[in-house]
Amino acid sequence: MTYVPSNIFDLESNVKSYCIGFPAEFTQASGAIIEDIDGKKYFDLVSGCGSLNYGLNNKYIKEKLIEYILYDGIALSLDMNSSAKKIFLQTLRKKYWSGGDSIIAFILRDQRAQTRLRQP
Repeated sequence: MTYVPSNIFDLESNVKSYCIGFPAEFTQASGAIIEDIDGKKYFDLVSGCGSLNYGLNNKYIKEKLIEYILYDGIALSLDMNSSAKKIFLQTLRKKYWSGGDSIIAFILRDQRAQTRLRQP
């Protein structure tokens, strides 16, 4: 039987803490205020902790990032739930994940396999 999570965020690794302790889904941020999917506003104590790696200014990604930032989308949310992360996980599940374990574990296995294939 294939495991199908009832919550899209269950596709993630169990190594997470912020979204477990703070189970809101955030959509926008500006200054020190973040807003959840229901419009409730919070003071952002995380404020940019974390990292993003989009490569070297890929044109498509840069355009989408600028569009997202102009919308006041949350750029850094550590492991808290956000609408952007939900869309990302849904896309990964749709394109790549067949079930059984976390999508992160799947991606790591896939990347290790790809790396092995490219080694001389």
